[in-house]
Amino acid sequence: MLGLLAAFMCTMAAASYDFHRTATQKRQRFGAYASVEVVRTLVMLSLGLLILVVPTMHQVEVLFAAQAVSYVLVSFVLRLQPRPDEPAADYAAIIRQFVGAAGLWIIVYWLLVAVVGQAPLLLLARLGDVSALAALGSAMRYYGIALSVVVAVNVVVLPHLSGGDTPAEVFRRLGESARLLLFAMAIVIAGAGMGYALIPFIDGGKYPQAPVLFVLLCLGLFPGIMMAPISSALLRLDRTGDMVLAMTAGLVVTVIITVATRSAMGAAAAVPAGTIGQLLVGISALRRARGRINLSQTAD
Repeated sequence: MLGLLAAFMCTMAAASYDFHRTATQKRQRFGAYASVEVVRTLVMLSLGLLILVVPTMHQVEVLFAAQAVSYVLVSFVLRLQPRPDEPAADYAAIIRQFVGAAGLWIIVYWLLVAVVGQAPLLLLARLGDVSALAALGSAMRYYGIALSVVVAVNVVVLPHLSGGDTPAEVFRRLGESARLLLFAMAIVIAGAGMGYALIPFIDGGKYPQAPVLFVLLCLGLFPGIMMAPISSALLRLDRTGDMVLAMTAGLVVTVIITVATRSAMGAAAAVPAGTIGQLLVGISALRRARGRINLSQTAD
């Protein structure tokens, strides 16, 4: 019961943190955002060290509490940032909008994002392929670090797109993000090389497939990096329903490919499944975005 309460408090604190973080990103104050994020991480780690002195049965609660405190602290700091050019936030209006139809689409979209990213791993666990699951699980521990590059792209691109008032302006701003995408790809390539060299030492050679799987997973990030701004553009144009349809199609394809190739490829089946799924999501999103824009321009 205490663990559930701690998890609930952490969730509420995370919601407050995400709200203030998004407001900071929208103002494109990335320096302030990065600074408070570093402080949040340090606070969480410092409080998390309490698990060394508390009974084992309460360690999970301590970790939840440490995370919650770090979220609340950063939310408070971001709330104090001067915003002379912005009106006070109407929290009631935000809540009403969130619980409406548009808000439900957003919830479904982010649930699908979470499931699509872990679908191959969940399928391998369900199918009982223990050796493949262990190798893929080891690779995905480090893949999460590389995945943060895609998140960073969205952190920068989405606020930039928010300045566009028309679909044409949004897509013009999208084109300006090309250099950022190339830079992100270069970081992923460098990280893949480092991971391939270091993982055998970190894991002690326990999972021989893990380094190769990690490199393949990193290369599979390229479609995600290229398509992330397109997804951001659709979200900016309030086309969340279109993104839900695209994510659903990507999930179905990922499941089919993983199941069909598991016997022949083992853990490596997750790589083409995830990559093709991402490509399908991106292509579908782009087609729907351009279709919507053409329809709106025709109507005008």
